[in-house]
Amino acid sequence: MIAHEWFTVIGGSDKTFLALAELFPEAELVTAVADPEALERHLPGRAVTRLVTDRLPGARHHWRRLAPAVMAAWAAYRPEADLLVTSSHFAATAAGWRFGGRHVAYCHTPLRLAWRPDLEHGRLPGISEAVTSRAIAPLLRTWDRAASRSVDEFVANSTAVADRIARAYGREATVIHPPVDIEPFLRAERTPGDHLLAFGRLVPYKRFDLAVSAAARLGLPLVVAGDGPEADRLRAAAGPGVTFLGRVSDEEYIALLAGARALLFAGEEDFGLVPVEALAAGCPVVAYAAGGALDTVRPGLTGELFDEQTPGSLASAVERCLDRAWDPEALRHAALPYCTARFLRDFAFHVGVPVPATAAPRPARA
Repeated sequence: MIAHEWFTVIGGSDKTFLALAELFPEAELVTAVADPEALERHLPGRAVTRLVTDRLPGARHHWRRLAPAVMAAWAAYRPEADLLVTSSHFAATAAGWRFGGRHVAYCHTPLRLAWRPDLEHGRLPGISEAVTSRAIAPLLRTWDRAASRSVDEFVANSTAVADRIARAYGREATVIHPPVDIEPFLRAERTPGDHLLAFGRLVPYKRFDLAVSAAARLGLPLVVAGDGPEADRLRAAAGPGVTFLGRVSDEEYIALLAGARALLFAGEEDFGLVPVEALAAGCPVVAYAAGGALDTVRPGLTGELFDEQTPGSLASAVERCLDRAWDPEALRHAALPYCTARFLRDFAFHVGVPVPATAAPRPARA
């Protein structure tokens, strides 16, 4: 059985869930909330059990307002299987509370609201930073630690998340990076222009404001692709050198990466698919030195890191990046270890199931 938090807007954790579904084609799939159109598009023909929370009004669009109900639903669920694999960053590990078999948790991060409430500010309407940090987070930590005790083996999506697991639960975790569909990016022709690129959902913790400010400081054109609640504020603060494209198609996104001088990745992510996609397109990455970027961005080899989330620190790293001559093929080679085939192979080895035919031999790291 594979238990995944929710399946609505397809993000990095959802792509991992899809890869796990491929690895275990006969497994029962369970999620707290799901978009029927997303299920039909990405999991045609697969039966997916949805918890009672899926029937609550607004669950598919405003699940955070129903967070206590989602936590209770996972805690009450009783899996029936020999092996339970949870794909969790919120509460799905609690599915193991009433389970007596082997529980392998693929942890995208321990419950953020408990352990990293700073990354959740702005996502939960009506909850202030002070209330979250001082009142709610301690209670959630107690609940999350209790849920973690049902896990037999933790698998982390990055070294940073493995460290969080050790601090939160006192447990070791095997690092298996999540699957990245790099093939479309590898095929893109590298045609660098004069612009920098920032891509993603425009939300506070991703720090697009730093990219806007750093580009202005350097006098360099910046293209921002993506949409979100920060869009109006960023547009108001941006100068004439910043172009906002809003949402773009997959094809447009690939072309933007292939044509950018560098990708700016200013927020802290648990892993971060975008830097790997940039490398696969032959584009160097300038990233904040935290989270998953510490695994994927190696200074002088695949890009540059900056230590402080300030415009000046980011601008200095951009200058270092642009002073180098980057070999697109070397950057593409550095992306190979993060391919979907590698994930399928490594996770199959870890849980002790046959390696699927779609898992190619392990490529050498750059």
